[in-house]
Amino acid sequence: MNPIEVFWVVWNPCGGAPTVRHRHFEGARAEAKRLARENPDQQFFVLKSVGCAQRETVSWVELNGGGRLDDCIPF
Repeated sequence: MNPIEVFWVVWNPCGGAPTVRHRHFEGARAEAKRLARENPDQQFFVLKSVGCAQRETVSWVELNGGGRLDDCIPF
C-alpha cells in the first residue's frame, strides 16, 4: 500500500463537499482566497488531514460444499 501524504482541502459551509486535495498549504490558502474574492460574504476554510481510517482485512468463509463447480448451477 502506498503511504498516504498529508493534504489540505478548502471547505465552504454553504457549498458541497471538497473535491480537490492540495499537496501544500500555500495552494489551499490561495484557493480559499480566490474563492472568497468570487463569493462575497461566504467563508472558505482550509482543513488539514490528520489521519485516515481504512479497513485492511478481507476474510473468506468456505460454505458446505463450497468450491465445487460440477453442479452446473450458474450462480
